[in-house]
Amino acid sequence: FYMAPPAVALETGSHFWRRWWFVALATATGASAMAAFARARHERLKVLRESENRFRTLAQTASDAIVTIDEQSRIVFVNPAAETIFGYTRDEMLGAELTMLMPEAFRSRHEAGFARYRQTGQRNISWNAISLPGVRKDGHQIPLEISFGEFTRNGQRFFTGIARDVTERQHAEEALSRSREERLAELEQVRRLIAKDLHDDV
Repeated sequence: FYMAPPAVALETGSHFWRRWWFVALATATGASAMAAFARARHERLKVLRESENRFRTLAQTASDAIVTIDEQSRIVFVNPAAETIFGYTRDEMLGAELTMLMPEAFRSRHEAGFARYRQTGQRNISWNAISLPGVRKDGHQIPLEISFGEFTRNGQRFFTGIARDVTERQHAEEALSRSREERLAELEQVRRLIAKDLHDDV
């Protein structure tokens, strides 16, 4: 006759990702990753705050005017030196267009050049120590030496100009040029006197 094979009871264990040790390991790994991310973010924020504090300290104590504009050419930051050089208060400049600090003849050129640069990224002038005139609140023009820079923050582009009033230097150069011309005139007069004396002697 036929005998049925003996039945074998098989016990299957639970999947490894359901084991307590795997759950504990995954939890610990996730917690470590989150802690590392939090530490890294804290360090980045700390470095950013320190960098901003250094910039603000330098900006507040700088003797050169520092002016930052947004993509619409509106002023978003000025330092105390900008108030001294241009004669406007901080509140008068913030939110206004940069062209308020330029002579009338330069405003349309700035607007066209700035729009072209935003679209193409091409510069028509150097951004390092160029000589341009500025205009004070009282309408008086001042000679400036300006350097420009660009940075991006939170997906927005900003442009910073550092302007130095070179009025005193210009006056010194003009005085030196006058002194040189006067010296040359004196030498020419001496030369003529010597030539006249020689002619009389002959």
